[in-house]
Amino acid sequence: MDSYNTFLKRRGAGGERPYADATPIVKASGIRSRRVIDKDGILDVDRMRPRLARRAATELSMQAEIGAHAARQALAAAGLEPARLGMVIAGATALERAYPAIAIELQQALGAQDACAFDISAACSCATFAIAIAADAIVAGSVDSALVVIPELATAQVDFRDRTSHFIFGDGAAAVVLQAADRVTAACSFRILGHARHTRFSNAIRNDFGFLSRCIDEATEPATFRQNGVKVMRDVVPLASGHILEHLGRLAIQPGDVQRVWLHQANAHINKLICEKLFGRPMDERRAPSILAEHGNLAAAGALAVFHRFRDDLRSGSVGVLCSFGAGYSAGSVVVQRM
Repeated sequence: MDSYNTFLKRRGAGGERPYADATPIVKASGIRSRRVIDKDGILDVDRMRPRLARRAATELSMQAEIGAHAARQALAAAGLEPARLGMVIAGATALERAYPAIAIELQQALGAQDACAFDISAACSCATFAIAIAADAIVAGSVDSALVVIPELATAQVDFRDRTSHFIFGDGAAAVVLQAADRVTAACSFRILGHARHTRFSNAIRNDFGFLSRCIDEATEPATFRQNGVKVMRDVVPLASGHILEHLGRLAIQPGDVQRVWLHQANAHINKLICEKLFGRPMDERRAPSILAEHGNLAAAGALAVFHRFRDDLRSGSVGVLCSFGAGYSAGSVVVQRM
């Protein structure tokens, strides 16, 4: 608010605003704090976006750097050496360059020289879509291990002048290792019982950033995240809950037999409504844990991040559902069982 009032004063606009009460934001979104790559640039009234230094082509890119940090943690937890990886998939709501692929840069940084590596784009469903691709490759026998990395620098997409969305996103990365069942040695591991994906076109969440922008002469606003929040909530709740229920039905699993759901960490109210449709009663935070209050919306990394935080307490045989949903629209689910 200090930055905003300074902006008004410099332009002689007057009408300074008092500090806003954060209670409505917390109540509507569940977000109390966030971790961001550069707070100072965001709070600078003359900038209002992260301030990042250009890196040489010989240096590790920003998304590869944060992705490698998460990847090494995942590999250590799996007890797997990078050289044994057969596949590396990277995905995020936006990647910092068109090519070469961030996944291939990660492959080199980690020392996974025998893997094939590629990026995917599925907005906030990148993680579940990538897990599905990797799982199918393992079942087909083309690889016996895979690494999925989701390096999100979501605050670089945000228009911090937009008071309806400036508080939503945080930055962070998450990663997960998949292996053939007979290769698993990790103390905490989950068997994939099934995965499902669904897409349906919508403009309700959109970012027009792209390489063709430089070829269009008309002056336009910077391409940033924008959404119709009311429409998104109205559309996504039945989309995600229906997707999960249909997936569980195909696996002959009753919702009441699901001990844990790791939902996309976009909005606490949306997740509450989804859980009520799934279980027929108010959301139980033990069954549907959240990291929103501490980290905000981590975009495609959110569901994996909450899985990472809230998985070790599940007993052998427990069933859980990892579910993402977002722009596209896209929805993905992975049903797992603690081994």
